[in-house]
Amino acid sequence: MPNSFIAPPERQVVEIDTDKASFVRLYDAFLGGKDNYAVDRALCRQVTELAAEAPAAIRQLHNWLLRALRFLARDVGLDQYLHLGIGLPHRENTHHIAQRLRPGTSVVYVDSDPMILAQARALLAENYGVYVAEGDIADPVGVLSDPSVTDHLDFTRPIGVILHSSMHYIPDAAGPHEAVARYVDALAPGSCIALSHLHDPGDGGTAEELATELERRLYLATEHGCRFRRREAIERFFDGLELFDPGVVPVRDWWPEGPRLEPLADADRIMVGGVARKP
Repeated sequence: MPNSFIAPPERQVVEIDTDKASFVRLYDAFLGGKDNYAVDRALCRQVTELAAEAPAAIRQLHNWLLRALRFLARDVGLDQYLHLGIGLPHRENTHHIAQRLRPGTSVVYVDSDPMILAQARALLAENYGVYVAEGDIADPVGVLSDPSVTDHLDFTRPIGVILHSSMHYIPDAAGPHEAVARYVDALAPGSCIALSHLHDPGDGGTAEELATELERRLYLATEHGCRFRRREAIERFFDGLELFDPGVVPVRDWWPEGPRLEPLADADRIMVGGVARKP
């Protein structure tokens, strides 16, 4: 079976602005990756100075994705996934978890960032059943008509759509909720959405202050910035779907491996996630 992660013979040279931080490279730096630059590590230190618990919270965010994928593959039984906004590949990605638990699973990754696409093609070229599509996740019509999506996913059967830390890059003016609704409309019953998002508690407390300050700093320091949305706005992404327990909660509290022995830090409270099924 041909694999769409294999790059064409003539590869484009990817020009990277190393004078401007990138949120995806910042995420990579927090996870101990190597695909980041001095400007990203400097921002990482600034964020840590603002919230000492930030590195641990970012690891919790990644661990939420792994738990959500195990749930979808092992318990729900999904064997095909559309991962929208993939970020930089790490040691444990969607296809690693899904294919380990359910061999033969197909995964299509979608992103528009040239650096991310180049990394994906280079690192994942020999993973059969894994494909990539270049596309703007805010344009569901374009994504859903891409041959890498239509040729390798069967939309008459349930699909898992992964929106891990991706929708907070899309401003309200670009219609993020409408985009997710279009993806949901295209899915068969039994399909699931797993979504994590930066959260503004909106309660006037220290976590809201942290969210406001981080949004300001990330907007100034990175290429695109991001939006910390209130709970109601995040829950709107699940309209028409059946949320699995415990609903939209801090990622650290979404089916953890054991009881929490200490209170949530502010950095934990500004990262939430949930998983839902289309009836």
